[in-house]
Amino acid sequence: MDLHSASSYHYPINVRSTGPLLGLSVLVIDDNREAREGLSALLAHQGVEVLLASSGMSGVDLIEELGPHNMPDVLICDIAMPDQDGYVTLSRIREWEARNDVVVPIPAVAFTASALRQEKLKSMSYGFNAHLTKPVSPQLLYATIAEMARLRQTLKR
Repeated sequence: MDLHSASSYHYPINVRSTGPLLGLSVLVIDDNREAREGLSALLAHQGVEVLLASSGMSGVDLIEELGPHNMPDVLICDIAMPDQDGYVTLSRIREWEARNDVVVPIPAVAFTASALRQEKLKSMSYGFNAHLTKPVSPQLLYATIAEMARLRQTLKR
């Protein structure tokens, strides 16, 4: 199943009520409405609070609005966006975190159509903690988010 069909997929009832993602919050920044809605549907069915932003600038604005004590547990950010790409978006979020004395930065997942090794290395060099290629399997998405949330919790201790 790819993300474009995610909103029409029927989940078993018990999927929503248990699991390592239950209670997490995830900010999804993607200019593609179908990708945002697909991720939102997949994550909401796992008990995740999903925050959506349709551009890099609106994602940065949302982080600033939430403040350093209410940041999401994980960030998923598209790389190729028209107003500012994911690299600039993450850079601005990291600058904001530094200005606001955020001790444990939000784990960031690059979300892109490019499966090239160079793109993965580039995203890591820009500070992303993981790289997912569109379309992503729900299992890989869930595992990546769970790992990012564990990373953040470990660093908070």
